[in-house]
Amino acid sequence: YMVNITAAASTQDAYLNSLEMTVSSLDDNVFKVELPSVEFNKTMVITLHNMLGQKMVKNRVENVNGSYDYTLNLNGLTSGVYLIRLGTSDFGKVQRIIVK
Repeated sequence: YMVNITAAASTQDAYLNSLEMTVSSLDDNVFKVELPSVEFNKTMVITLHNMLGQKMVKNRVENVNGSYDYTLNLNGLTSGVYLIRLGTSDFGKVQRIIVK
């Protein structure tokens, strides 16, 4: 006999995976990050990494009126590709942006 033991996904995990993070370019390397969530309201952390893996930004983000919103002003950064991650230690959404 063979037994496979796996962790069952919780309904919270399914809910978090269904969320969509959007990153909008406002102007001159200013970006608005939004993650709407009515059911989940724990503190999240936003990080920004360059393609070398160096952490450029780290900040806490609270759920206000059903959404995690954060504005990144990246005017002082070198042009290139960066990764934004918004989440907790167990869950996160990642999106790539280009700084000009």
